[in-house]
Order: sequence, then structure tokens, then C-alpha cells
Amino acid sequence: MHKFESKLDCYDTVKEELEVPSTDIEASIELIATESDRYGSTQDREDTRTSFIESQMSDPTLSDAWEMARTEGNAYAIKDGALTHTEYICGEKVKQVVLPKCKRDEVLRVAHEIPLDGHLGEQKTKQRIKYSFFWPEIKKNVREFCQTCKPQSWRDHLLHADSVFRKWRKVGLTVNLEKCAFGQNQVKFLGHIVGSGQHSPDPEKAEVLRNLSRPSTKKELRSFLGLASYYRDYMPNFSKLFCR
Repeated sequence: MHKFESKLDCYDTVKEELEVPSTDIEASIELIATESDRYGSTQDREDTRTSFIESQMSDPTLSDAWEMARTEGNAYAIKDGALTHTEYICGEKVKQVVLPKCKRDEVLRVAHEIPLDGHLGEQKTKQRIKYSFFWPEIKKNVREFCQTCKPQSWRDHLLHADSVFRKWRKVGLTVNLEKCAFGQNQVKFLGHIVGSGQHSPDPEKAEVLRNLSRPSTKKELRSFLGLASYYRDYMPNFSKLFCR
């Protein structure tokens, strides 16, 4: 893993880091270090590591995790004094640093907010975090954080748009203004209606799905299942309905 060029709120760098599975515990600890610690002397970095481990040990929310780490046969472990967790993500074994409570809000914020993509949903936010970090009740904390996330103000929106335009200009991209829309509360995007922190199926696409004739061949059945699967997030118990 490459070193950060600024603090944790340097979104572009964090975005790259959190999307790459981490098998380096030291790199994950460095991920949440301050800039001075990160570029300080070897002794400074060792002090940072020691301070982080002390935060883990003094955190009451990690007491059960420490107990489990001292026994074999579970996902928690102690590596060079640091509390770690191992999990399989998409079939790949990922080693995660267990975050103390004092570090979680900062990681949640950075994993959730991406300048060029807006605010991610619960699943993507959790996935980005778990490539490097873990803690008890991470699923609950991510859900609560995403649900209470405040929408952008008009000023934030303008600053966000300005940042995007500047990046486009820098790489020589152009857009057709007649095909652009700005300041929209909702937009159609890939068969979904997205906006105001919510998303739903595009009514036109949903109507097509409802009006489809009953499949009579294997090809038609595959086509129907493919279309229905695209909207599976809106169908409770989808796998039970279609895989009986």
C-alpha cells in the first residue's frame, strides 16, 4: 500500500485504500495515523502504534473481542500486540485491524462520502470499511450512520459541482449542456429514481416488468429472471420466491 499524502480526510487517497483488500496490519494502522505521525521518524511511528494499541485495550466495547482473541478457533487474533480480525470477503481472506470507538466516526465519514460519487449506501460503505477495518456491531453502526447522514446544502452542492467541473477541465473532458441537469431533487439513473437520500425503481421499467407475459421457454425465463434480479433489492425474500 502506498502512503497517504495527507490526513484521513484526504478522500481520494482513502478511496483507493479502502477499495483494496488489506493483508498488511501495519498499513491499516498507518491508514488512521495523523500526517505528522505518518511522516515522522521511526520512533514517532512506533509511538503511534503503541498509542493505537492502548486505545484498543482501554476500549470497553472491545473487551469481549480481546477475550476471544486469547483463545484459538475464532476470527479475532492478537498480532504483535494489536487486536485483529480475519474475514472472507468475496472469497478472499482479509485481515482487518479492529478499530477502537474513538476512531470509528472518522472512518465512517470517509468511507461514506466520496466527492465525485456523493454519499454511498449502507452496503457499499460497510464493504469499503471492511477491506481494512472491523469492530463489533459494525453493521449496526454503518446503518445508523447512513440513516442519519445529513443531505447536502445548496452551497455544498455548488462546491461539489465546481470540483467536478475543474477535474473535467483538467483532463480535457467536455459535456453537452442540453443533456445536463443541475440542482435536481431526483434523477433517473440506470433504471432507478435516485435523490434525497433514497432510491426506488423507475416506474416505467417496473411497469414493463409487471406487464411481461408468462415465460414459455427457457430463454424467456432466463430473460425474465435477469430483469427481475436487477430489482431484487426492492423485493423481500427474492431468492426464496425465485429459487424454489
